[in-house]
Amino acid sequence: MNVPFSITRDFYWWKLRRNTMRALRAVTGDPGHILDVGCGHAALAPTSMEVLGEGWFYLGIDLSIAALQGARKHLKECGISGAFAQADSAAALPLPNGSIRVLVCSEVLEHIPKPLKLLREMARVLAEGGLAVFTTPNPRRWLSRNGAGVQDSEPDKDGTYGHVSVLPQSAWRTLFAEAGLEVVEVARGALFFGKREYERSIVVVGAYILADGLLDLMPGAGLTENICYTVRKTGTNSINMETTST
Repeated sequence: MNVPFSITRDFYWWKLRRNTMRALRAVTGDPGHILDVGCGHAALAPTSMEVLGEGWFYLGIDLSIAALQGARKHLKECGISGAFAQADSAAALPLPNGSIRVLVCSEVLEHIPKPLKLLREMARVLAEGGLAVFTTPNPRRWLSRNGAGVQDSEPDKDGTYGHVSVLPQSAWRTLFAEAGLEVVEVARGALFFGKREYERSIVVVGAYILADGLLDLMPGAGLTENICYTVRKTGTNSINMETTST
C-alpha cells in the first residue's frame, strides 16, 4: 500500500531519527553490540551503525516474523552485518546478562501492556553504564491527544497491541528507575505526527517547522507528539558519554 507523501509526517520521522542519533553520538569507547528492540524493518540500523562507527554489531529483535524478514533484506541491501531473533515482550530476551552496550527501543513501549517487565529485561542484558534510547508518545500532546494510561486489552491477531501504555514523563521516570535505568537526557519530538490538511500552503508548513524549532529552545518537553529518553544502566559507568545538546 502506497502512503501519500506528507512533509509534516516526514518531518516527524526525521526528528525522531535525529534525537536518537544525537543520543548515540554521545557513545565513545570500544565497539560492542547494539540491540534494536522492536526493530521492525530495521529502519534505524543504517544511521545507527554510521553514527557508532566501525566494529559495532547490530542485533534486531521483533515479534513479527514478516518484519524480521524485511529487516534482514534491508541490512543486506545496506551491506550491514547483523543478526535477528523473534521474541515476545512477555518472554525473556534471548541474550546473556550485560551483553549489550547500546540499546534502541523506538515507538515500542506504548504497545506493551506491562512495560516494566520488558524494561527490566532490557536492563538485564544492558552492560553496567550501558546506554539506551527510548522514544514513545507524549500523552499531553496538543494536536492528536488520545488519552493516557496503561489499559488492559486483547492483542490483535498477530499478537501485537495498540497504544496501551501512553504515559507521562513522571510515570516513565518511575518505571525506568524501578528497572535500574537512570534518565540522563530528555528531548522533545515534532509538534505532531503529520497532517496533510496543514500542507496546502507552503507558508503554513514553513511556519510550523520554524515554530517547532523555537519550541526546542524552551525548557522541558511539553508541546510535542513524542519524547526521546536517553538512559543508562546505573552502576559503574562502562561506556564514556560526552555531553551533547538537544
